[in-house]
Amino acid sequence: MRVKKNKKYRIKTKSEWFKNKYGSETPFITIEDTDYEVFGDSWKNRKYVPAVLAFMIRQVADDVVHLGEKDKAYYGKIFTTNENFGIGELVFKTELEEI
Repeated sequence: MRVKKNKKYRIKTKSEWFKNKYGSETPFITIEDTDYEVFGDSWKNRKYVPAVLAFMIRQVADDVVHLGEKDKAYYGKIFTTNENFGIGELVFKTELEEI
């Protein structure tokens, strides 16, 4: 699968972290771009960015394992009840499924 900008995906990896935060273990996310394009560097080098901090905590909390693509992550927004306000999150390609 090729991850595309401005496309909506479902996060297929069940996440207790997302359930507590958004009310769904597998929320929808609209991808904006890769970590490098959004932050100007890999997420690993941007540990002061709130979305990156949340991503690192989620990896531990949900035991997220990633293989391949040199740990490239994708930044997107998860929208809850307000379609005008999304919260930025990072996900790995292996966590996404097309809808």
